[in-house]
Amino acid sequence: MLKDTRTRILKSAAKLFAQNGYEGVRTKQIAEASNISEVTLFKYFPQKEILYHTLLDEFYQTLDLSPLVKKLSYTNIYEDCLQIANAVANNLVENIDIILMRQKEKVDFLKERKFNILKDPSYQAIVPVFQTYYDNNEISVSPEKAANIFLTSITGAFHLLAGGNFEKKYFLEYVEEFVNIFCRGIQ
Repeated sequence: MLKDTRTRILKSAAKLFAQNGYEGVRTKQIAEASNISEVTLFKYFPQKEILYHTLLDEFYQTLDLSPLVKKLSYTNIYEDCLQIANAVANNLVENIDIILMRQKEKVDFLKERKFNILKDPSYQAIVPVFQTYYDNNEISVSPEKAANIFLTSITGAFHLLAGGNFEKKYFLEYVEEFVNIFCRGIQ
């Protein structure tokens, strides 16, 4: 029951922050959307900022690619990249409210929480994949650059598309075509 209420609060808050930004949402709105009292909301999250930080900590850029990376073939770069790209894309789609919530914010809001690709666990997990292909002379681009271009292209496209009339099918088709072009370009 407690976990359900907490989850409901987080989902409601993410949706409201995505629509209205941090400043545009009141705790009373979050409580109403969660079907709880404001007092109950404060028992879980004593401040709105704590709630916002919790959303970022638990959902924003939280994809662990390590299990997938261990299962890759390391014999077909297109297939391996497509599996990684689909995992990244589906994670972005699942967390669209968190992405939109971050897009709504002012440039200096939570500036200490800016995304850094070099510290991202997804980036760190896929650099060794590209390193293997590089060591086998199957790609000509440094593994770090390949991983950086790969992730930033997928997430960048998502950010551009997410703000409008987002269509998951179109985005996943885009990702597949990107992987095709990307793999040809780094070989």
